[in-house]
Amino acid sequence: MTTFFAHWSVPIVALLMLGCRAEPPEAVRDAAHKEKERRQKVPMALTTNGAFSAGEVSHEPKVIIRNIGQTSALAFSPDGATLASCNNQVHFWNPVDGAQLGRLGERMGPRSLAYDPTGTVLAIGDHDWKVTLREVNERKARSILRGHKQVVLSVGFSADGNRLATGGHEKLVKLWSVDTGDEKATFDGDGVLAFDGRTLAWVGDYLTIRLFDVGAGKEKPVLKQLNVHALALNQSGTVLAAGSHHPNGPIEMWDLRSLKSARTLTWPVEMKSQWEGPVYNDDLAFSPDEYILAACGGGRIKGPGCIFLWDVGSGRCFAQFIDPNHGVYRIAFNPAGDLLASAHADGTIRIWDVGTIVAAANKGER
Repeated sequence: MTTFFAHWSVPIVALLMLGCRAEPPEAVRDAAHKEKERRQKVPMALTTNGAFSAGEVSHEPKVIIRNIGQTSALAFSPDGATLASCNNQVHFWNPVDGAQLGRLGERMGPRSLAYDPTGTVLAIGDHDWKVTLREVNERKARSILRGHKQVVLSVGFSADGNRLATGGHEKLVKLWSVDTGDEKATFDGDGVLAFDGRTLAWVGDYLTIRLFDVGAGKEKPVLKQLNVHALALNQSGTVLAAGSHHPNGPIEMWDLRSLKSARTLTWPVEMKSQWEGPVYNDDLAFSPDEYILAACGGGRIKGPGCIFLWDVGSGRCFAQFIDPNHGVYRIAFNPAGDLLASAHADGTIRIWDVGTIVAAANKGER
């Protein structure tokens, strides 16, 4: 049985361990103000049997898609009607019932993918170093972008759909014109990136995160954080979450207006006490309303996996999933923010009803 356990914890000592600042910057204070009426506390209930719960209520996945192999990327279409995934092919799923809607037949070896804001174009980063822009309805290639020298690890569109950012394993990050296919800029750095059209954030080296202001056409001062492996921008582009691949490393919430850390999130103490070995952060995602940060990861090669949901406003970890046997490598919210898709090392994709989990957490003290 695989369920989601949610909790609204936490004593003062635990809050201090989460690294809450007495006076967080404006971006985090704004989120806290919006969230104030929604937050409630319920007792922590942690198990290691693969569970999301709120108090004594547990939550099974709404949908489980099985036997598709290890998934390297997930993306919901902008209308929320389709979930795209890739392993050695690109698959399209109905997130309501898990039915397969189609797939791209050739074995392209895709590694990364992203929808443009209109949902009509899908960018696919391949193992053969190219990025293909495909018309979704006709499933044909619109253009092919060439310039990387190794596998394309990440792709992301700007909010207006005019720019595409890509990150390659050869440690190059590129910015492209979607209309012309021209390469607009190239930066040194890791292939891990986050992009919203205003800010391009990527891992510079083992100790830094680099930022490029697209409107101004210049880089901002670097952010210093150890061994970052996952990045996510919130919808308004004011907060960057950065997860460390250092064993049990923290997640930093960076205020992009002040370029200072607004909050440090650490893996819950209760989880680490029941977990043999370190935890590694593999992916991050903000909910579209910016209230929730989801993080996933686990051990290495074999061992447990996890998903945690944090309240951005307070820094509380209020929900968790733990799989004792399989890592969790990718997560994605749907545009409405009421579903969360997760890709697991056992070859499944699971879709969770986040709305139900949050409602159960909020019901804790009523």
